[in-house]
Amino acid sequence: MSVGDLIKNHLTKSIKANNKNVDIPKDKWKTIRDNIDSTSKDLEIDTFLLHVWLSKYEFTTTKTLFKKFKKNISKAEAKKFLNELVADSVTYKNIFDTETKKWNKNELPIKKSLTILYGFNVTQQTPMVLSIMREYNAKRLKYKVAKEALEAIEHFHYIFTAITSQRSSGGVASMYSQFARKLSDARDDTTRLTVIRDLKQKMKERIPTYEEFLAAFKTLEFTNGYTKQKRIIQYTLSKIDRYSNKSGVEVNYEVMTLEHLLPQNPTHKLADHDDFYGTIGNLLMIDEKTNNALSNKTWAAKKNILEKTSIHIDEVIKKATDWTPKEIEKRTISLAKVAYNFVFKI
Repeated sequence: MSVGDLIKNHLTKSIKANNKNVDIPKDKWKTIRDNIDSTSKDLEIDTFLLHVWLSKYEFTTTKTLFKKFKKNISKAEAKKFLNELVADSVTYKNIFDTETKKWNKNELPIKKSLTILYGFNVTQQTPMVLSIMREYNAKRLKYKVAKEALEAIEHFHYIFTAITSQRSSGGVASMYSQFARKLSDARDDTTRLTVIRDLKQKMKERIPTYEEFLAAFKTLEFTNGYTKQKRIIQYTLSKIDRYSNKSGVEVNYEVMTLEHLLPQNPTHKLADHDDFYGTIGNLLMIDEKTNNALSNKTWAAKKNILEKTSIHIDEVIKKATDWTPKEIEKRTISLAKVAYNFVFKI
């Protein structure tokens, strides 16, 4: 029998139905299951229950969850626990599938952070994210603080997971669970803010070094024949552009394309062309019209076109009199420094 079935049976036995014709505990459990199953994401009831537990109670595993549940949730607390599970099942669904919630315009940065974060295919942060969103939805956590916390977690997993592919460790999962419980237990704004700031400090202590980041950053690649890292490159370049672009022009990065500054199929191919043309230092986020205009033009002609657009041109491109593997390498390092030290800083 699954953990979900065991917990369901225990709750339904503990909560007495007021009316023989209406089984409220079973109806509520059905609502929970429907919420978990109603999204295109592959969510599981047992994992949901574990994440809820880790966001409020002592650290455990799925294997020992029911044992801890029986020990900690008395008959008197069963009804409250079930009601909170119903609310959490909605929040949980919204976290994993942001399209299931109607967000206010000012909440879009929160939605974006959640969408990006769960696009990294990592879930160990979920107890903390659940705790943040639970407190935010209950208006106990200010929007600014919730946004700051989720962005910090997004940035941490960009460096830790998406770029450097650090091994998922029990230490990170335990860290999130610990701070999720602290946030759930907090009773005032000052304490909640302290929990978020302390979590950020712990993440800073666990973040990979710049040298580790740069080594992995240099391997990012996108070509017509290799598209696996296209999304992470688009995300990286759009975040760097948003940070660096002071033109004041609103940019819709969703419709931007990736331009290879050194063409994929040039007229005259350098000996080491294939080692460089797909790397992030050779890629630029631009609109389709500009992309078509650049085509396979000379570097001087490309640079002239780029300088007349509202696209942010970094210093390496501005100063380059030619575009060779040397400039591409230089720009890769420049982008890595900006990304690590400023854009994705926790």
